[in-house]
Amino acid sequence: MPNFTPEQMDVINEIGKNITVSASAGSGKTTVLVERIMKRVLVDNVPLDRILAMTFTEAAASEMKKRLAKELNTHLTKGIYDSNIIKEQLIKLQNAQISTIASFCLNIIKENYAHIGFNIERCENIITDEDALPLEAEAMRLTIKEYETHPSFIKLRLYVSSKAYSKGELEDLVRRFSTLYYDESFDMIQTQTTNVYTALCFDNMPINTKYLLKQYLRGSIYALQNKLQALDTALSSEEDLNKYEKCHNAIDLKLRKLSLCLNYLSDDNFSYAAFKQAYMDALTVRLETNSNDYYTKLRKDIHASEDAFLN
Repeated sequence: MPNFTPEQMDVINEIGKNITVSASAGSGKTTVLVERIMKRVLVDNVPLDRILAMTFTEAAASEMKKRLAKELNTHLTKGIYDSNIIKEQLIKLQNAQISTIASFCLNIIKENYAHIGFNIERCENIITDEDALPLEAEAMRLTIKEYETHPSFIKLRLYVSSKAYSKGELEDLVRRFSTLYYDESFDMIQTQTTNVYTALCFDNMPINTKYLLKQYLRGSIYALQNKLQALDTALSSEEDLNKYEKCHNAIDLKLRKLSLCLNYLSDDNFSYAAFKQAYMDALTVRLETNSNDYYTKLRKDIHASEDAFLN
């Protein structure tokens, strides 16, 4: 038997109440669950065909059955428990309700289709990913149509797109989250994401997140410094300098605000909230339009860089 922690032993032994186990990927949830089932079968005398275990993927269900078979065979060899009971459980394991949620629901429908007025010909298989695509697209269309005029929905679209009435970015984000949710590494990604958005200081943020933010800010500051120098060179006459003074000052202000953000990010004593506020302040410095071609291109480059980062 693995060396379980006290918390894991509580999960294995607890009966008579509902429990929730929350842990990151790779922490041993499946091993604990298998041990819990083994304890119920061998110690509490609950037969496997009276136990329901559901997973998100077929691979996870298959892996759980393999582990249970291995554990039962190990105990059969050791001779600690009644061999006849173990052999009986090995037979029942083949048809045990250890499956995906979809497979379990399909079995219920197959067994009770007459009671719910369902056509048995429609419950031969679980829908494939390819068959689900047009149905998902239609569900997405109807959902957006129902909520698209709601103020909160418009705000949501603005979070993911610079265009208030654009639907493509939001639809893409929903699909990506949906795919991510069913990915085996979702638990780990969810934990990292939670760490980012609940961080009180930068020590709590994933190292990669801090590194990418620092790289982006350093790159932006360096680019702004070069653009400011180039603008000063391009507008050499006193008349030009006076005419574009506001433009020059706006770039300089944005440069100083981004430098402040980098200082926050480099000091773990500053809070994530303070950094976020400073960065939003930097973004509010929008550069005025102007007729000068060089300045217009420079302005578009800066804003495009910021928009790309936000999206």
